Amino acid sequence: MAILLPPVVLLGFVYFVTAIFGTLAFLYTVASVLWNPRRAFKKQRRDAPPSCLLDASLGTHKYVTANGLKFHYVSAGDESKPLMLFLHGFPEFWFSWRHQIKEFSKDYHVVAIDMRQGVEPKRPTKRSDYSVDVLHKDIVKLVRALEYKTCILVAHDWGGVVAWTVAAKNPELVEKLIVMNCPHPRIYEMFITGGNIGQVLKSNYMYIFQLPWLPEFILQLHDYKLLYECFQGKEMGVHNKASFPPSLVEAYKYVFSKPGALTGPINYYRSLFTRRSEYKGPLEVPTLLIWGDDDAILDKKMADMHTSVVTKLVVRHISNCSHWQMRCLFGMKGIALGNPARVEDKIVLQIEDDNKPLQFSVSGSDCSEPLPSPISKPLPSPLSSVNLSPLPSVNLSPLPSVNLSPLPSVNLSPLPSVNLSPLPSVNPSLPPVDSSPSEALPWLLLAETWGQ
Repeated sequence: MAILLPPVVLLGFVYFVTAIFGTLAFLYTVASVLWNPRRAFKKQRRDAPPSCLLDASLGTHKYVTANGLKFHYVSAGDESKPLMLFLHGFPEFWFSWRHQIKEFSKDYHVVAIDMRQGVEPKRPTKRSDYSVDVLHKDIVKLVRALEYKTCILVAHDWGGVVAWTVAAKNPELVEKLIVMNCPHPRIYEMFITGGNIGQVLKSNYMYIFQLPWLPEFILQLHDYKLLYECFQGKEMGVHNKASFPPSLVEAYKYVFSKPGALTGPINYYRSLFTRRSEYKGPLEVPTLLIWGDDDAILDKKMADMHTSVVTKLVVRHISNCSHWQMRCLFGMKGIALGNPARVEDKIVLQIEDDNKPLQFSVSGSDCSEPLPSPISKPLPSPLSSVNLSPLPSVNLSPLPSVNLSPLPSVNLSPLPSVNLSPLPSVNPSLPPVDSSPSEALPWLLLAETWGQ
């Protein structure tokens, strides 16, 4: 049975695991540098932000002073409407919520902040500046500085740790809580100390981050190659690289290549175990926990353990989705058609408010290929057929002929014919959705309701 360890025992466990992973990380770093020193230390100069960060359709860049710091955030939507506040994780910044900003700004005042490591020009540098309790105060005072009494709090990864804490200590501030791929701190602690060696191995980076200077040094090698691998590598559970092209990775390299930009978020992890936050009693804020089941760094079993710490909880698993599920959850309402030939089904996760539901839809840009199996029952009619006639024919006549006569003939007659007649045609009157291969390869699942 998993239990919470006394702080001294937990710290001893953390230091022991850190010594193991830290030694391996140091040896890897030495080998990487010695193998090709020139390439290891080569960096591209990034003086100007990439064009994707200057997209005016994402909202307005603003600043607000809270908890003694000047926070940068992107705002969109009518400021008279309810506040929806987005908290990012690591290695991320406000841009991670670009799809959700566009969708939810129609019904909410959307604010995507840069957490305190993004404060410029003087970033907090001490480990104690990044404890969970300090980050919790940032959000509480930021909501009040924006002149709101409550908010719908949406968070991912490390932002989720902060969101769990805000909802636990200031429940009056959080109307609804939506957390993506981040376990409650107590659930994580119980899981790793309950004999789950697999999760300890998956969390190796957390223990390496306990070390001074070495994590920052490793992340900068080969022009921040690990940032690219983080968002593109199959080791992270990412299946579809087209959903996050190098042009977008460049935006993250631009942000984290600034002086001191890596130390702040790594200090989140350095203070995680040494400055333990207390959580009294179960959380009573209505909570939706969304989990991408192909997350390579957090075990999906933790998602279903939260009934002991949250009273009003709904858990939704998303198959074929990695840790970076904001690339799947676009927030589209209703059916989102990007490629009519590959329509699957739809998932809508609703927050039932008094007047208007808040909906999440999966638009699967981070889903594996091939997409999930087709739906078993037809979509509602009437739907019109899809005309593919404009596609140009392909002339293969210039290709040299191939003599296959020595090959034995193949009899395909036993194969059953495939009847596609029950498949519905697609209604072109449905609203268009951006389906560029760099951002959205759509897949749609079944509608479900949360908060009843």
